Amino acid sequence: MKLSGSLVKQDIYHMIKYHWKQLLGVGILVGFLLFLLNIFIGISSYTNSFSDTLRDKLGIYFYIKETPETQDITYKKIIDLQNDLQKKGLKVMFSSKDDAMKFLENKLPEISKNFEEFGMENPLPATLYVMFTSHKEYELLKTTILQYKDIILNVKDISEGKTIQEQENRILNIIDINNLIVVLSVIIVLFLIMVIFTFLGYQTSFMFQYLKKNIEIKNLLGGSYFDIIKEFVTLNISTLAIGFTLCLGLLLLSWSTLGVSLYELFNIGLLDIFAQSNIGYVFLGFILEIILFVLFTMIFSYYIVRNLKK
Repeated sequence: MKLSGSLVKQDIYHMIKYHWKQLLGVGILVGFLLFLLNIFIGISSYTNSFSDTLRDKLGIYFYIKETPETQDITYKKIIDLQNDLQKKGLKVMFSSKDDAMKFLENKLPEISKNFEEFGMENPLPATLYVMFTSHKEYELLKTTILQYKDIILNVKDISEGKTIQEQENRILNIIDINNLIVVLSVIIVLFLIMVIFTFLGYQTSFMFQYLKKNIEIKNLLGGSYFDIIKEFVTLNISTLAIGFTLCLGLLLLSWSTLGVSLYELFNIGLLDIFAQSNIGYVFLGFILEIILFVLFTMIFSYYIVRNLKK
């Protein structure tokens, strides 16, 4: 038997009229929890991608030995060295003396004046940064670099085999820390989901107690599970709507305020994290969250009504 929609609307009206403060309060709490949930999901996602980036950027700096008299010959050898390394599949980045000075001046604007005071011209060497992803590529790098050792200032680093171990240890330590952050973020995300479930469950239980007599009447009239639980689901969806609206507002506010502080501290902002994410995945994540919490309210409401019908 299908119940009249007016009965359901009446129950919803009474809940909103007499308990709107509680519904609003739960909605605000859920909103803050959803905000934290999405922040930690973003941290986990960004940290994981950062670890992958670190793995891709394992490399060694080689400082170029040059004098004004041999500059042309040296740069010809650098071009040959770059070509040899690239032919073997290695990524190479070259910075000249001027490039190195410009980079340093961007970080320390007064540095060139300090050099002039001591009668020094640009003391920075040209630099070759070679990236590798495996021991096989490292061996290719080592073999090739040693053929040009006459123009490399720090050739001992690679000939003694120390740099690869130092690089690996440094990168692996950072990756371990990042993995720990990812694990902790996932644990916090799961905890926050359980807390949101608890608030929604509490609200559903409260509504059940408040509308218990009405539900019993509907049960006697032969109302279906759907007829009875849809008022629970409707009110919980309203609460979630408040929560997700607040969550989006806080996220937008964070990108414009908190993001500035993060950028000053870590040279990265929430907007940068968002920009590096696929916009489609971001919206898909929100949709999945909505589906998850709506399904929970439906299942929990069904469980309560089912026990009543026994």
